[in-house]
This record gives sequence, C-alpha cells and structure tokens, in this order.
Amino acid sequence: MKDFKPIDLLFFNRLIMPSVLTFLYWITLACVVLGSLFNIFQGNFLYGLFGLISGAIATRICFELICVSFSINRNLEKLVAMQSENTNKLSNSDN
Repeated sequence: MKDFKPIDLLFFNRLIMPSVLTFLYWITLACVVLGSLFNIFQGNFLYGLFGLISGAIATRICFELICVSFSINRNLEKLVAMQSENTNKLSNSDN
C-alpha cells in the first residue's frame, strides 16, 4: 500500500474491502464444506454432495461479482487520472 494515510480510510479514498474479500471467501467456502460434510455424515449423502457442489459454485460466483465491482471502480479511477493528466497537458500547451 503505497502512500497510505489513515485519513484516506475515513473519507473512503482508499477501499479496504478488496483486501478482506479473499479472507471472507475462504471462510465462507470452509463453512460450505463443513455444512456439506455434516449433511453427508448425517445420512443425507446426495443432499450434502449437491450442497457441496452448488455451494462452492455459488460462493465463487458471488465473490467474483463483488470483485468485478471493485475492479470497475479501480479502472474508472485510472481513467479519470489519465484524463486529468491529458487535460493538464493540453491546458499547459495552450499557454
């Protein structure tokens, strides 16, 4: 994290959620696996197997959709920075 300032967190200039998402993904996936194994050992083999497969896929899809929104935000920030640099270059060349 270059140029990290704690004040950036207070005014949402820096987002911390993308860093937390990976940890939350693995915790959620572990809960899905444990819940499915619990169902399998309780005698509901097909229900547990279906829960394992569909739960893992659904968890991955949900977290990827969240990551896409943060990626879009990051790319928009880059575009705005590039556009402001180009605007500054144009205004300096006019002088």
